[in-house]
Amino acid sequence: MNSIRSQERIRVHRMLLDAVPQEFTWRRRRYRVQRVEHAEPARPERQSYVLQTVQGLRCRVSHDPQLDIWRLEQLLGAGGGLA
Repeated sequence: MNSIRSQERIRVHRMLLDAVPQEFTWRRRRYRVQRVEHAEPARPERQSYVLQTVQGLRCRVSHDPQLDIWRLEQLLGAGGGLA
């Protein structure tokens, strides 16, 4: 898996009712979220989630609600650390 550049932008297509991404595109590939492993408490400047996709990608994504920008912050390995 390629390493990510610092907080790469992603495009969120659909969200669950609690504002968690259900599908997103990163590097021209579409991912469907299988489960949310962790959601950090919401802060006014940033919300962060650890997601597992159907395709096997584990990652931390964040949302800046003031700018409405989603970013992939880091790729995670199976044990929760960096991939």
